[in-house]
Parts: sequence; C-alpha cells; structure tokens
Amino acid sequence: MSKIILKTSRFLLKSPVEEDDFDQITKIKSDPLVSNTQLYGKVESRELCRFMFQHYITDARITKTRRKRWVFGIYPLEVSSTFPSICYIGNVGLSKKNVKSDTANLFFEIGPLYWGMGIATECVGRVIEFGSENNIQNFIIDPIIGNEASKKVALKLGFEDSGTFVTAYNGLQQHIYKLSKQIRTG
Repeated sequence: MSKIILKTSRFLLKSPVEEDDFDQITKIKSDPLVSNTQLYGKVESRELCRFMFQHYITDARITKTRRKRWVFGIYPLEVSSTFPSICYIGNVGLSKKNVKSDTANLFFEIGPLYWGMGIATECVGRVIEFGSENNIQNFIIDPIIGNEASKKVALKLGFEDSGTFVTAYNGLQQHIYKLSKQIRTG
C-alpha cells in the first residue's frame, strides 16, 4: 500500500486514512452542519460511512501510475487547547477523471469544532502543491450553492469564479471555481 505523508505548519496530511479513523469520519460526515454542505447527504452509521468512503483507504492500493484519487486525512501535529488529541479532524481529496488528466477536482471537509481556523485553506493549499508536483496543472473546487465557507477557501487560494454552475447527480447546484498552475520544466 502506498502511503503519502504531507505536512503544513500545523497539520499532518496522511493518505490513506486509518481504519480506526472511521468513527471520527462518521461523526463528522453525519453532523448536519457538514452533510448539508456536501453532495453525499446524511451518513447515519459507521457501516454506511465505511461503505461509501472505503476508497479513502483502498485508493492507496492502486499503483502510482494508475492512481487518480488521493484522500488525505488531516491530523494536528501537536496537542494543544485547540486540538486536545492527535486525531482525524477532516480531509482533503484530489480526484482526476482519468490517470492522464492534468485537471483535478478538490474536495474537503473539516469537523465543525474546527471551522473558522484556516485549516481548510492551509491543507487544501498543501494538496494543491502535491498535485502540482504530480503534473496536475488545473484545479477545480465546486461547492454546492450556499456553501460560503468553501467559496471563501477557493477565493483565498487564488481560484477564479468561472461563472459556471452545474447540476450534480443528486440535483444540487454547484458553483465552479478554477485555478491553473504552470508546471515548470528543466
């Protein structure tokens, strides 16, 4: 299994997540404050969460040349009054439509206890760096309409409002934000 560890000044980003994280993943995904901002809707049990999001672990079994999705669990680097334990507090994912694509969608969620602390911006920024290091040049963030926090993250990171709205598989409207990075060669 291919493990990838990224760091920011405050967080460890780890792919794959651990099986033991699914209790916390379920807690976050089943919180209406989170699920109401996500396409997947409400998650009501650990079993359903594990079924729906097993790729958080299994994607790491795919060889690097065939891999098109990475999900990084977010873990504080240090225990503090804000982070009383080193545990899963959210995730950032990067997903390409196919292996050769130079475009990837970013998705992310943070437990509500940690909203407003710049965690998503910091961690999504690091995953963009990872994507750029792996030949991804174009990034998309596509929050559902009304998810103002994700819109703010996109704009803080330099994404441009494409002016485009799309209807997702479940009928929800998504707003498309785009960022292009030039890959330097030689």
